[in-house]
Amino acid sequence: MIVRVKEFKGYGLLYYLDDEDEVYSDEFRVLVSKKGKCGWKRDENFSPCSIMIEEFD
Repeated sequence: MIVRVKEFKGYGLLYYLDDEDEVYSDEFRVLVSKKGKCGWKRDENFSPCSIMIEEFD
């Protein structure tokens, strides 16, 4: 649940990847908080996912 708070003046980004989600399994989503509102957006820089992003050496 997202609640709008009028006194809240903060901002921020939360990058989210859920590989078990049937709709968004191959892309990063970003939770954007600005001007007292929050909303989801598709990330254009990291999506669609690639093996190069997920592999660790």
